[in-house]
Amino acid sequence: IVARDKWSEMLARAKPEPLPASSPWLSSGHNFFLALCLTAAWVALEWTRGWLMSGFGWNGLGIALHGTWPLIQIAEFTGVAGVTFLVVFCNAILATTARRIWEETRSRAMRPHFDLTLTLVGLVAVFVFGISAVQTRPVSRRLHVALVQASVPRAEKFDVRYKQTIFDKFSRLSQIALTSTSNVDLLVWPESAMPAPVLEDQETFDFVSQIAGSNNVDVLLGVIEEESHQVYNAALLVSPENEPQLYRKVHLVPFGEFVPFRHSFPLFAKIVGDQVPEDFDAGVDFRRTDPPICSARRRFFCQRHQRRLVSTLGRFASASGQRRFSMRRKPAANGACGQHRCHMFR
Repeated sequence: IVARDKWSEMLARAKPEPLPASSPWLSSGHNFFLALCLTAAWVALEWTRGWLMSGFGWNGLGIALHGTWPLIQIAEFTGVAGVTFLVVFCNAILATTARRIWEETRSRAMRPHFDLTLTLVGLVAVFVFGISAVQTRPVSRRLHVALVQASVPRAEKFDVRYKQTIFDKFSRLSQIALTSTSNVDLLVWPESAMPAPVLEDQETFDFVSQIAGSNNVDVLLGVIEEESHQVYNAALLVSPENEPQLYRKVHLVPFGEFVPFRHSFPLFAKIVGDQVPEDFDAGVDFRRTDPPICSARRRFFCQRHQRRLVSTLGRFASASGQRRFSMRRKPAANGACGQHRCHMFR
């Protein structure tokens, strides 16, 4: 009898004590709310990073899904932030579910919870919407775009002494691009393509207009525009049929196109050195053409091409700025951002 009592006592000690019913990890509402708060904090941090001091708005977490095209179609309505929300929320629910299963295993009280179920239903819904969105696109005329990247060395691209050399290079490459396919609608040149302000320098403007007119094609190029002692990073659309359309970049890149607090906090300017000798001014006009320059997140508007033009340019947006600074050579990451722009502007 004594041995049996000792054996029963040992079994009782080995048996785990059940967790109290008030354990927060056993509550679906607690886990769902926790995941929602963590996700909101992450998205808010990315949003703040994208706008603070003009911000570093690229390469959000949602960019990681650029190859999973059914899940990123929601970017048409939510932008990259919505895809980031999806990634963070799903991972947070998986983490809380793993903790809940561990707690329930200890308490031997396994039961279904609505937080994981709702997350899976939402994920499937996003996937189905993505497939449907791709398969039900309206029928439209195919837009033919030719892209030219002349790869002019940084030491030469702003030197007017190399103006004719740059003209010859763009002319030769443009002819190759235009003759490689038929019926090209748009010819795209990179940021800061010309060594002189196009609208202020008559020779440069005549060269771009001659390319557009002789080939009956719209030419979109990045330009440095000067007006009233202000300098803008801009995009210019030159058409053989219409007046030139101009967009001044609104969302500038800190430490790339301007140095925050250059005069009030000179240490920043000393760290950057001659990489950013002067600051660009930010544009304020949203009514003109608006192509995606580097990280600018606005819609491009053109009377002839409209949304089809935007979707196509999204694929090329990153290529135009890769050689603006010698240290910026991440085409894979920039290409991923470009794919998301295609869906945002579809």
